Amino acid sequence: MNVVVGVGALSADEVVSVARLGARVSIAPEALQEIARSREVVKALADDAKPHYGVSTGFGALATRHIPTELRTQLQRSLVRSHAAGSGPEVEREVVRALMLLRLSTLATGRTGVRTETAEAYAALLNAGITPVVHEYGSLGCSGDLAPSRTARSPSWARASSAPPTARASPPPKPSPRPASPRSSWRRRRASPSSTAPTACSACSSSPPTTCAACCAPPTSPPP
Repeated sequence: MNVVVGVGALSADEVVSVARLGARVSIAPEALQEIARSREVVKALADDAKPHYGVSTGFGALATRHIPTELRTQLQRSLVRSHAAGSGPEVEREVVRALMLLRLSTLATGRTGVRTETAEAYAALLNAGITPVVHEYGSLGCSGDLAPSRTARSPSWARASSAPPTARASPPPKPSPRPASPRSSWRRRRASPSSTAPTACSACSSSPPTTCAACCAPPTSPPP
């Protein structure tokens, strides 16, 4: 079965066919035309001297910061890399494939400004059975799909691990215990009772001696 991704919505059966049954994916010619058209719009905005949000400006609180032309490519790369973080259990393979297909469907509407190569990369990954490792946690703000979507796009950036169709990435090894630092050892010794430490003031019998301000000297401060 071949699922054609066009400018319209996908059906639930088409999503299941690709995500769970491994159906192949192709992009409709009219969708590629729409993607190319919107890309030209973004390229024109990127070359414009007037600031345009997210293209030649920062994001969020930095929306009023103008980005010089020579740094705008780096801005986009830095934005994507900043979301490449996740933790927790791995999301099921069929869920990740469904996410990739739906993202491709969004790109095919021609309203995102991406290159046609980006959409074609999504289709190629699905057809090759390459499934990125996406973790359940690690997004931010009200846009809960940013980190998972970024990770699902990772193989084309060669920045993330991926697993073949019949396997998933093995869990990372557990870190070895860190050796105790001299400072932490001093804290443990200080917390442990000492056989030579006084338990009461010899002059007024207050206990512990640090509570006696009249006749007991304050304890010596530890080294920094």
